[in-house]
Amino acid sequence: MAMGESLSGRAFAVLDGSSPAAVRKARDAGHIVADAQGRYDPRHARNRAWLKREKQTERRAAKLPEARLQAASARLATLEFEVEVRRGFYVPREPLALWLHRIADALQGALRAFPEPWTVPLLWPVEEEREAFAVILREAMARQLEDMGDLHAAIERALDTAGTEWRGHRPEPRKGVELPKWKPPTTMTEVERRRAMATMELEAMKVAVRRGQLLADWPARHAVNGLIIEWQQQCMEWFSVRQGPDLLAKMRRPIMHSEQWSLHMAVQGVMRTLLGNVDRAVAAALPE
Repeated sequence: MAMGESLSGRAFAVLDGSSPAAVRKARDAGHIVADAQGRYDPRHARNRAWLKREKQTERRAAKLPEARLQAASARLATLEFEVEVRRGFYVPREPLALWLHRIADALQGALRAFPEPWTVPLLWPVEEEREAFAVILREAMARQLEDMGDLHAAIERALDTAGTEWRGHRPEPRKGVELPKWKPPTTMTEVERRRAMATMELEAMKVAVRRGQLLADWPARHAVNGLIIEWQQQCMEWFSVRQGPDLLAKMRRPIMHSEQWSLHMAVQGVMRTLLGNVDRAVAAALPE
């Protein structure tokens, strides 16, 4: 069809790529003009300008990729935020368990070797009685170790309990911990790549939490600190409190407050050094 011919409303709509209804609306609005027979001359200045206009479908098509990228970026930001929050909310169980088991092994080894020769003069002032005191003290430590029970089983129970606590709580950002600044993607390809990686990590963390391999940070800290404090108290406090009267009785000393307090303070001083040696041994054994 030649551009110079007058066209019917339907043919003019085909030429424009629109609908006859759109042509009628444009005519009623005065954007285009028709002759007396209701036909449209494409050469007319007003009609020609209308045909060259930017179509609504073209505007939509131009905005669609940008809008899709913006919407996808917003969803990606939420997804990656959830991943970052969980990274700070949970801690892996395995390194905590390894550290605690190393401490338990070192502590039990040190207590089984107690008293070492250098400790006896610090614990008992009478030189002639030190050999007998060391034998009695070793028996008392054997009873203390029995009272302390299986430290390794206690570790697993404490971490199991920590794994069940806060499992149903929604992870929230930790106070005082700033999340990394989010970098928006520039292409849909980058969006899909990052979305896939974030989804894989998020789902893997959910499974690890259900299996007890990831623990909420606060219950894990509470479990670890509770065990460490309990073991320290067993060495620094409960050993001399529980075994002190029996030790004095077997050494034929009066079970008086002054005697018990003197023995208690001596035991505390030795145990403080013992625990420090345990900490250093564990730190040296753990990988960097």
